[in-house]
Amino acid sequence: MFNGNKIYKIDKLGNKKLFRGIIPGLTIRFKGKNSIIELHEPLPKFSKCRFRIKDNTLISIGSSNQKIKKLCINGESNQKYIIGKNFFTYGCELTAASENNLTISIGNNCMFAKNIILRASDGHSVIDKKSKNVVNYGKNITIGDNVWIAGNVIVLKGVEIGNNSIIGHGSVVTKNCEEFCAYAGNPAKLIKKEVTWLREAPFIPLFNEPVDIVYTYVNSNDLKWQEKKSFWAKQLGVKFDINNCRYNDNEELKYSLRSLEKYASWINKIYIITDSQIPSWINLNNSKIKIIDHTEIIDNQYLPTFNSNAILHNIHKIKGLSEYFLYADDDCFLVKHIYPEDFIVNEDLKPIFRFGAKYHKKDTSQFHQMQLNADNLLLKINKNTINYTSHHCFDMYKKSDI
Repeated sequence: MFNGNKIYKIDKLGNKKLFRGIIPGLTIRFKGKNSIIELHEPLPKFSKCRFRIKDNTLISIGSSNQKIKKLCINGESNQKYIIGKNFFTYGCELTAASENNLTISIGNNCMFAKNIILRASDGHSVIDKKSKNVVNYGKNITIGDNVWIAGNVIVLKGVEIGNNSIIGHGSVVTKNCEEFCAYAGNPAKLIKKEVTWLREAPFIPLFNEPVDIVYTYVNSNDLKWQEKKSFWAKQLGVKFDINNCRYNDNEELKYSLRSLEKYASWINKIYIITDSQIPSWINLNNSKIKIIDHTEIIDNQYLPTFNSNAILHNIHKIKGLSEYFLYADDDCFLVKHIYPEDFIVNEDLKPIFRFGAKYHKKDTSQFHQMQLNADNLLLKINKNTINYTSHHCFDMYKKSDI
């Protein structure tokens, strides 16, 4: 680039590559020298955005699958403008006027509406009459992670806004804002503590019954469990499913529970069915979580069992289990918010059954033999068949149906 100005694209691994070309929706004007613009991939969807900077200034935009519309950066010299991942706006101006060494930084996952202005400098000097000193030097602006700023908001110099906070429509922010709080007004004042926000619009729940979730869990690395399995395989002369991935434990349950807390915090109780095993990392002081041993739900004459179907056919015997409940294997994870309404037909509150691909009836694996057996039962009872594999994910069931 001319005069030492550079534009870099930075990939997911942090590799930096000099870029020369056109970026759709973004106009960049270098009016000085030795300035750098860093764009992290994947690039956001720019629309009507404009960057104008002079000497020795840095602009860094994080990777995003969001839309950035009408983002204007009016920089001068020796300034920094840092924007984190997944930034969204319909119209925002960042400016530090002509003062040196000022920074405006915006954290990850922030959402700004229209007509947002962040001003780290007043742009003109205010002089004390007696001392003749300047009394209004610029100050950095710092916006934390996951901050929602509604329309027509002005954030002035020196302000720090904490993580997960909300700034109401038309506010003028002149002082620091704490995390997990909502502010509004001119000047902005605290209106509510212990709140945060989601990108999804609110909805009126149609389903008000408690919903539990049940996991089945096994740790094949447990030596006692291995000995028990080997002993009964020899004792009974049976060959268990040789697909070891059905027994392996890579602590998937830990991350499944974390995704549940993040994306389905409305879950009532969490039941984890195990064979005398408790994950070493789990916090049993959490009032939501209860470990259910096989002996609590399966008759002693059928124990021990290493068959997931036998275990699943006894889920409804969990004491205190809600009428409507979700079932999930420990290797299932949520990646966005879900609600009870995602699992039921609203009119009659019946669970939705999901199926995978069609299966081949010639398949002799234990899993597909189970599918075939279920299909034959349906044919006998309903004169109809499914011919599809079961759905390996979160699904809802009714205890009374089982």
